[in-house]
Amino acid sequence: MMSDNDYISEVYYKIPGDPVEHRLRWMNLHPSIAERKTLKKYKNAEILYTSTRPASSIDKCIPPPPDDFKFARFKVKTRKNRFGREVSAPAEEMDFDG
Repeated sequence: MMSDNDYISEVYYKIPGDPVEHRLRWMNLHPSIAERKTLKKYKNAEILYTSTRPASSIDKCIPPPPDDFKFARFKVKTRKNRFGREVSAPAEEMDFDG
């Protein structure tokens, strides 16, 4: 389940004999745990550094909304019934062309 406070831990590492720096991304893991999982996955890896950042909508695989997208707005009237409790009337969609 995705929430608003998701974050990405990126672990940069090097493998002996390979001159290229590699990156592995972990979601919602503490940086030290992400480093341990990276070392478990790649036994001889040398951890260079770790960075942490908030997850973007691209990281969460959320597509952008269509160009003509607008949020729906509703107006709900409440009234008290004969027992004194608040009761909601059926919702009406508000039309804003602005």
